[in-house]
Amino acid sequence: MRERLAELEVEERGGVLIARLSGEVDSSNASELQLAITDQLPNATMAMVLDLTSVGYIDSSGVQL
Repeated sequence: MRERLAELEVEERGGVLIARLSGEVDSSNASELQLAITDQLPNATMAMVLDLTSVGYIDSSGVQL
């Protein structure tokens, strides 16, 4: 079983989607995280905040995300 490098928590507040990432974001999981965030992004969302406060490592793939 593959260990998860990052965790995603999503909440909506007043039309704003807040996506909180924790752990590590790199080329092995950036695409998966992008899909997970996009899947939870309703069309009616006015804005999105990507909270990286708990990310301990991010490479260029994570920055592109």
